[in-house]
Amino acid sequence: MPRVEQPTSPIPGALKGLHLFHFDGAPCAQRVRFALGEKGLARGREEKFDAVTPTAVEGEAGRWVSRIVSLVRKDHMTQTYAEIHPNMVVPALAHDGDLYLESMDIIEYLDEAFGGAPLIPTKPSLRAATMKRVEQAKELHRSIRYVTFHWGLGRLAMLNPKERRQLTELAHQGEDGENLVSFYEGYSNRTIPEAVYCDHLAKLYEAFREVNAELKDGR
Repeated sequence: MPRVEQPTSPIPGALKGLHLFHFDGAPCAQRVRFALGEKGLARGREEKFDAVTPTAVEGEAGRWVSRIVSLVRKDHMTQTYAEIHPNMVVPALAHDGDLYLESMDIIEYLDEAFGGAPLIPTKPSLRAATMKRVEQAKELHRSIRYVTFHWGLGRLAMLNPKERRQLTELAHQGEDGENLVSFYEGYSNRTIPEAVYCDHLAKLYEAFREVNAELKDGR
């Protein structure tokens, strides 16, 4: 599984056990929490996302430590978190000092690292069908951003000019693989055409239609 070989931040390397950097309302973080639950790993204590005190770095047997990265307070757009996740998104997972990024990669790692029923089937035909949906989820996660921001968050998610400059500076230090700079520039200035939002909504609708069709035939 993709593991960050040399994290810029010293925080992940100091952590023992399982620590999840996440936000309760973020869809990509939600599916990682579902996977943790399926593996019998319960939510443990809460720590600040950047806490590295002797007690904060400790893990909990059979549980994962919750490190909230508030998207409301824009914790993800800070220098500290950008050094943990260069794309400035959640989730990120630290396991005994190793750092893993991207929700579907984290789920695949959890499936291999922990026991219990496999989240991804081992039977070739079922595995192929599952991985098709995994790849689809990777492609559609940006559509979820467009839809939830436009029809859900509205002005609450807009950035002021100072915040956009700060985001641009942080993005230049990393990869901006999520295209946050261009997205927030267009979103905050209301220059993204309505048709773009509708196109992302249509993509999600079609994906759910396909899944519902599969569920109806008993698969």
